[in-house]
Amino acid sequence: PPAILAGLCAGLVVALAGLFQPTTWRERVFDGMLATVAHVRPVGVAQSFVLVDIDTASLSAIGPWPWRREVMAKLVTAIAQAEPAAVALDILLAEPDSRSPAALARSLAAETGRADLGALAQTLVDGDVALADALTLAPVALGYVLDPRGRTEMPETPILSRDGASFGTLWPSTGATGPPADLARPAAGHGVLSLPGDGDGLVRRAPLMVSIAGAVRPGLALETLRLAQGASAYLVAGDPARLSVGPLDRPVPRDGMLRLAPLPLGAEPKTLSAATLLDGRADASVLKDATVFVGGSAAELGGLRA
Repeated sequence: PPAILAGLCAGLVVALAGLFQPTTWRERVFDGMLATVAHVRPVGVAQSFVLVDIDTASLSAIGPWPWRREVMAKLVTAIAQAEPAAVALDILLAEPDSRSPAALARSLAAETGRADLGALAQTLVDGDVALADALTLAPVALGYVLDPRGRTEMPETPILSRDGASFGTLWPSTGATGPPADLARPAAGHGVLSLPGDGDGLVRRAPLMVSIAGAVRPGLALETLRLAQGASAYLVAGDPARLSVGPLDRPVPRDGMLRLAPLPLGAEPKTLSAATLLDGRADASVLKDATVFVGGSAAELGGLRA
């Protein structure tokens, strides 16, 4: 029908307009340049960086996503026992646990008014308690997402400024959504999980710093680096500004974003399937003194971005 055809044509025009925006073409040209020089750039992946992947094989072995919090507690514990330098959970643990045996018993007690079920909950596995205990075994950073409807107060790490240094326009949000307080308290660090997409939908940058309700907060990658360096704070100094994290000192973009670049072939980081850690088949020795990111490549987790 003409109305449907007109709608399709309008959608095509909008899509083409996005593709032919000067900014989009400039980014695509730069994408090509970065890919061309990837094999000669003096950039490699530190041998002490390891990905723990919740992959399709892990879901097949352990069960569908989302996993119960006690399973995540076992995974964090297995990683922590290998003595890593720092661990990041690149997963949003929003809201208190509702699926562990203790949580289900409490829910039934509330629905039925039966005190015996409430008492029973005290004797059952509590996923949030198990995970909170596991978070104390290593320096662990938890993630939260920018959310205008979320809280304005988030856990903070001191960001010190010297010599009049300041950021430019950081990615702003009026609020954020993160883990419940019982999980946030035992975590050593907290960082932003959100990733900005360009006009063509591709993610080309990750936030080093963002602004939440006017306060500067770190991205998850930077916060995990701080934990790995054993630093208690960030230092921003100079004009143009430089960011210091422990012994590391680097210029920081005014927008607080880090441009992502392709790795040379063969430079991919070490990766362990989460299932192999949970069932003891993995060589956990590679995690010792490593910076470990726990995330998921399985499409079922719903977080894949191009």
